[in-house]
Amino acid sequence: MDLETIKLKIRKNKDIIYMNGYGVLVFMLWSLIKIILYLVDIAPEVSPGVDDNLDIIYLSLVIASSVIDDAFTIITGLLAIRVGKNNKPHYTALIVLSIITCSLGLEFLVGDILLCVILASDTSATIIANILTDTFFLTMTVFLTISAFKLNNLRRLEKEATTNER
Repeated sequence: MDLETIKLKIRKNKDIIYMNGYGVLVFMLWSLIKIILYLVDIAPEVSPGVDDNLDIIYLSLVIASSVIDDAFTIITGLLAIRVGKNNKPHYTALIVLSIITCSLGLEFLVGDILLCVILASDTSATIIANILTDTFFLTMTVFLTISAFKLNNLRRLEKEATTNER
C-alpha cells in the first residue's frame, strides 16, 4: 500500500471517529434524559421505611451505574473528537475506553431486553424505544472501536512507509 492510500484511509477513519464521538455525546444526553424520566416515574413509589430498603438500594444502584456509564461515555466521546480532529496519538486509550463503553452499552441493552421478556404482556413503547436506541448506541461504539483499531494500524503503516521511502 502506498503512502497516499494510507493517508486517505487515515483521513477516512479519523472522520468516522470524529462523527462517532459527537454521536456518543448525543446518546449520553439521551441516557441522562432517560434516567431522569425513570427516576421521576419510579421515585414517587419509593418511600423511606424499613420495608423499602431494597427499593432504595436498587434506586441507588441505578443512579450509580448511570453515573459511571455517563462518565465513561463523556470521556470516550471527547477523546474520539480529539483523536478525530487532531493528530494526537491517544489511540490505545480510545480503544480501551470504547471497549469499556461498548460493554456498558451492552449491559444496558441486555437489561432492557430482559425487562421486555419479564414484562412480556406489559411491554411498553418506552422499553422498545430504549432497546432500539441502546442497539444503535452499541453499533456506534462498535464502529468507533473498529475505526480506532484501524487508525492505530494505519498510523503504524504510515510510519513504516515513511521510513522505507527515505
